[in-house]
Amino acid sequence: MKKALILFVAVLLAMVSAGTARAESEVDRIIYLSVGYGVFVPGSDYEPIAGNGWEKGTDVNLSFVAQLEDLVAAGIDLHYANTEISHPMGIMTVNITGFEPMVYIQKRNAKLQPYGAIGVGFYFNSISGVLGPIISADIKQGMGLVLKGGARYFITDKFFLGGSLKLFSDEYEGEGETSDFGGSSMNIDLGFAF
Repeated sequence: MKKALILFVAVLLAMVSAGTARAESEVDRIIYLSVGYGVFVPGSDYEPIAGNGWEKGTDVNLSFVAQLEDLVAAGIDLHYANTEISHPMGIMTVNITGFEPMVYIQKRNAKLQPYGAIGVGFYFNSISGVLGPIISADIKQGMGLVLKGGARYFITDKFFLGGSLKLFSDEYEGEGETSDFGGSSMNIDLGFAF
């Protein structure tokens, strides 16, 4: 963790010194690429084990956003999150991999750029663990609504630092019932615009 923080600060300082800032009116950003790292908080409807003992997990997000109009953009997030639970009969782990197309509302070329987005997520949920004498492994496909909000602050005319909050549902139907592997994720984002 300490090495990751040192690397993050070094990259941030390199980006600040890499470019000279221009006036906002001269900047024309159309494409935004970023990577986010943070925490995943599971929703309350976690299966296959009932209860509220699911741990907070890791969340990684790769984001591509294209500005279409002055206030409208479209984007795709590649999303990964994980969580686990320890219980008397063993440990269960859920790894979520998602593809999330979204429509954004964001002001073009602002130095501080708040945004909101809505979309649909398509997910693969890898469930594995030990339930007493049984070793379990399964993959479930899910789908659900995605809401995302955040802000980007441009350190230079091209590099930005940001933060985001994402709420998503990841529902699948199996064995006569619907379960949701969704939750919320909070990330710090580092990115580049051109």
